[in-house]
Amino acid sequence: MSFIMALFWLMVSGAFFAVVFAGGNWRKRVIELVSLSFFLGAGYVSFQFLTLYLFGGQFDFLNIIAIPGFMFLLLAALCVWGRTRSDSITPAVSNSLNMVQKFLLAGILIQFAWVLFSTLPMPVHSHDVVANYAFKAKIFDMAKGIPTGFFTWTEAAVAHPDYPPLLPLLMTWIYAFTGFIYFKVNLVMPVVYLAFLLLFYALVRKRFNRTQSLLVTFILATIPQVADYATIMYADLMLAALVTCGFIYAMQYIREREKASLFLASALFAISLWVKNEAMVFTGCFWVVLLVLLARTERIDRRNVAGELIGAFFLMAIIAAPWFVVKLSAAANSDLDLARLTFKQVIENVKDIPVFLNLFQQEVFGPKKWNIFWVLFFAALVWKRKLLWKNENSYMTIFLLLAFLGYFSAYMVMTGENLFFYVNTTISRFMIHFCGISLFMMASLVFNKEV
Repeated sequence: MSFIMALFWLMVSGAFFAVVFAGGNWRKRVIELVSLSFFLGAGYVSFQFLTLYLFGGQFDFLNIIAIPGFMFLLLAALCVWGRTRSDSITPAVSNSLNMVQKFLLAGILIQFAWVLFSTLPMPVHSHDVVANYAFKAKIFDMAKGIPTGFFTWTEAAVAHPDYPPLLPLLMTWIYAFTGFIYFKVNLVMPVVYLAFLLLFYALVRKRFNRTQSLLVTFILATIPQVADYATIMYADLMLAALVTCGFIYAMQYIREREKASLFLASALFAISLWVKNEAMVFTGCFWVVLLVLLARTERIDRRNVAGELIGAFFLMAIIAAPWFVVKLSAAANSDLDLARLTFKQVIENVKDIPVFLNLFQQEVFGPKKWNIFWVLFFAALVWKRKLLWKNENSYMTIFLLLAFLGYFSAYMVMTGENLFFYVNTTISRFMIHFCGISLFMMASLVFNKEV
């Protein structure tokens, strides 16, 4: 019950910001609101914790629950007021499922049950998880705050102090309700997995019919690598969820010019910056795509679009600001330290490109981790190649190409070890970051009515 209460108050915070960012009638989009609230709430509690740290506050229970409690009162008032409005009534719709849809839904539920029961008996484990996330959360919980100068500590004291802190701060939030129990906090990853699937379905449902939406959600849910990372406390699945859903919201804005979608996309990409350093690549791609949109917009509408983009930029800046204030003084990244980068190191990395390509193709053709997902994706790109640069698809193509080039460039400037070490230990995780975006693009190409 304590774990449920931690999620409840987190999602209250997220629901409040969903209403602020997007407004509108969420009663018709309950699945989207519930799942989106989890990710916005995770971003909020991280923002709140780090702001307390910057102003010298402690993580006392009353300190962390006061603002979410106020948000709850405001939401309750909005709900009561909303019931009196005639436009808040949801029209009756048919909820019956055909046999194919029932099969797909059953498969998704069975996969989630497998993830949940695989996680239930396990505490937080794995060397990287304990060092990079769980140990930090334990420090924050025991100190009832973030120790002064924590982000400048050496790696002899704490692993990678420059890593974005959302996951350890989210664990700290759970501990505030449950006490320091590794078994309970480990359940947060199945929740991330479920929220990802629900929000992904809610967003693709706006574009495709129910059967198509359930099919692509089923594919995402049953990718072994995605499901496996839902059972361990790594940040990669959280990053994948945020950038995927942010990307889909961005495409929705490009297609419909709905300002709420732009602000939600901006918020999700901003929160992703709190999850992993790699999010900077996706955030950069997001803004490049929006600038391309601005350049293509007719002059009569350009001022309105520019105003919306400026608003989205300031929203992102506000959300990301506390972390970047801290990061500017944080310890250097031992894996990618540009101050230590030499021309010789770059040449050595370039010479190992065949190693990168070999390991990459092993992932693409590796059914043990990916089923045949990547084979289907690249086959769809070849099959629908004439559509890659048409209309909305061109923005997706630009986004994915730039993101891939960003990751590839980062590999080329790694400084800690040789390229084989980094690619061999990270590529299977990094490809999780791309799978949701790639799946949405594949569905957009395959289900496109154009020949």
